[in-house]
Amino acid sequence: CNRSGILHYIAKIQKVSQRDRRWRYDIYCPPGLVPRILGYIRRKGRRWHWHARLHQHGRYRCRAARAIRGGGQEGAGEWPGDGRDVKLCVGTYNINGIRRKKVDLQHMVEREQVDALALQETLIGEADWVLRIPGYHCFHTCGHRGQASRGIGLLLKTGLNGYVVGASSDWAIYVRVSGQGLAHPMILGSVYIPHQHHRARVKELIQDQALQLQGLFPHDPIFLLGDWNMDQREVDGYLQRWVNPFSRAPLEGTQRTRRARDGRLIDGMVCSDTHGRPRIQSGRVRVRYDMSDHYPVLW
Repeated sequence: CNRSGILHYIAKIQKVSQRDRRWRYDIYCPPGLVPRILGYIRRKGRRWHWHARLHQHGRYRCRAARAIRGGGQEGAGEWPGDGRDVKLCVGTYNINGIRRKKVDLQHMVEREQVDALALQETLIGEADWVLRIPGYHCFHTCGHRGQASRGIGLLLKTGLNGYVVGASSDWAIYVRVSGQGLAHPMILGSVYIPHQHHRARVKELIQDQALQLQGLFPHDPIFLLGDWNMDQREVDGYLQRWVNPFSRAPLEGTQRTRRARDGRLIDGMVCSDTHGRPRIQSGRVRVRYDMSDHYPVLW
């Protein structure tokens, strides 16, 4: 069980009696190691039929249950916002390698006046240069040229304040954003779900991380932008299995984000059904930019 040294990072294991007279075991570990330990337990626990999940605060579980029984929170499903005057331009782009595309990318974000842009498949490794785009704060996690982990990033326009929250991984990074007239902070995430390798694991991980963020910041709207490698129907089915209510942001115009002849709409954004989220314009696929085998999507 300890071949990977996993026990070294566990601070405490506590046995807890539940109301249904069943036992559960609470595992305490550093927040940054939660995805690794949770994934390890899920992989190894299948043979014993274990069920492992992130801890949910009791108050949040009650709130989520009430929302489900009542058909969602008041105002759930409304898009794009709550009528505030603040407007942000956010987007997602699977850039498939950013090394030789920085100038073109900077031209795009300046021309489109993008406030925040989620990037996937940056192909920036630990030995490469740090991601920098003039006029933007840059957050990123390193990747490699493998099929599952290829680098994630998020650009945030100067004038907005942001810092990384939650547990970043090879497939997702989350930034809490404030400033520039926002009524209260919001959380932006850049996510990438692999096409094959580690796909099921990453889908569970992103779901758990979204739930954890809502527990930590219950009043902050959450926007997850990225390459989901799923069409709209698959994304809707995926979100229906989440405990916390999220909805997919609609798009206008062309319904494909890949440049291939049989291209599908696999890039997009989902948001938490939370009051106070800022107004976001209708989304469109920008087919004029051909830096990658994907098109950028902006809202």
